[in-house]
Amino acid sequence: MHKDVKFRKICAKCGISEAEDINFIEGICEKCFLEKNSIISLFKQAKIIVCMKCKPQTDFEIVKTKIELLPKIKPNHISINITARKGNSKIVQDFEFPLEVEYRNCPLCARAGSDYFEAILQIRPKNKAVKNFVDAEIKILDYKITREDELKEGYDLYFVRKRDAFNLIRKLKEEFEGEVKNSRTLHGKDRNGKLSYRSTFLFRVKE
Repeated sequence: MHKDVKFRKICAKCGISEAEDINFIEGICEKCFLEKNSIISLFKQAKIIVCMKCKPQTDFEIVKTKIELLPKIKPNHISINITARKGNSKIVQDFEFPLEVEYRNCPLCARAGSDYFEAILQIRPKNKAVKNFVDAEIKILDYKITREDELKEGYDLYFVRKRDAFNLIRKLKEEFEGEVKNSRTLHGKDRNGKLSYRSTFLFRVKE
């Protein structure tokens, strides 16, 4: 009786034999396969903006389906580890390439230093607890405001981003009893010719 013989795969290119730590893809080992079939063949120029007032941003965009990016920022270059699949085989590949660094204010911080605003949050009437809550949220979440007016009837806060004012008005509604109203006015057109609006959110504290 002949014993069962288990045949091992052999890479047609380099001759290495199949092993637990060696994957075979389309008849050749993973190393030889990746020499001609890189997961990523062309990188978009990576650029990071280092803002002196907030956290860095990046316009690096190579995210694709079934690819996991694990960026590690290093001086003058970026290293990325990518995991992908080819059939039933998992492929892991490391890439390293130059990184362009630009030091300037990001668009959000630049607007915060001007008169620009997309929304006004109004608090009526004056209420110390509500104001302290708003101030704390703005600091914790790093919301950008360009102006704050203390009026006889309450407070007006001018937000660079509408969504920040919207999120804050929702939190006020959850934390305090009061009435919420909102409206918007036409401000003009943006650079693409689209109509631009400014919103006003009113939180009237229940007395």
